Formats: sequence, C-alpha cells, structure tokens
Amino acid sequence: MAAGQIDCLERAVQTNLPRISEAMKLIRSWARERNLSESPTHYVARGPQRLELRFSRSGDPAIEAMYWTHWVSKALSEKKRERLAEKVSRARN
Repeated sequence: MAAGQIDCLERAVQTNLPRISEAMKLIRSWARERNLSESPTHYVARGPQRLELRFSRSGDPAIEAMYWTHWVSKALSEKKRERLAEKVSRARN
C-alpha cells in the first residue's frame, strides 16, 4: 500500500475494533505491571506538509494517545530516553 492511501491505520488492520482495543489494553496492563513509563510519540507523514498521522477511525484523542504511546524502562537515564526518542523520530522521517 502506497503512502496516503488510507485515512487511518484501523482501516488497514485486518481485525475488528474490539480486538484492537483489547490488545492495546493488554499491552498497557503488561507495561504497567513491569513499571514502564508512558512516552507519547507523535507520528507525522513523510510528505512536505508533515501532517499528523491518524490511527483510529473516530479520531478520538484518547484513542489516538493509546496508539502513540511507547513504553520505556524507568531504569533508563533521562539522556538515554531522549536518545531513544530521537532515534524513533529519525526512523519515521
């Protein structure tokens, strides 16, 4: 699928929304049990306008935030967390 062909990720995932929601809840629970920190990571399109990508059909900010969340070890220093965030950002550009 070429860039820009779908308006949100949920339209391309081949399962139903309740299963996606359950998977995200399980990941969140697993991460919290392991005392990981939430790290919001915004995704933008590669095009010149750098529009923010949408994950959910509804566009609901709470649902979008669940998709954006990366889970990071609290044992990492602040400097290592910053480097990790930069690396993730570069990978999407």
